[in-house]
Amino acid sequence: MIEGLFAPMHLLIIGSIALLVFGPSRLPELGRGFGQAIRGFKAGLEEIGAARHPAATQLAAEVPTRVDTAPRFGSGTRESDTIEASAAAVEESAR
Repeated sequence: MIEGLFAPMHLLIIGSIALLVFGPSRLPELGRGFGQAIRGFKAGLEEIGAARHPAATQLAAEVPTRVDTAPRFGSGTRESDTIEASAAAVEESAR
């Protein structure tokens, strides 16, 4: 339905209708206003994005790093050893 909406022939028809409705003296003014509206919209989106996602350096300073001391899967250790090592790491970090 929307696939062929912006085909070149459709854009020519829309442009000619706009020319008939608004006239040749008013079209540049409308285009300028439309461009400014789009730029304002993009700037607003960037401000919202900046407010939602602080800089990565700020986040890195706020979040402490965690070192995983438990062995990885397939390292040749038994499951009980891995659980014990994880429990010891949790107890150590709680102190």
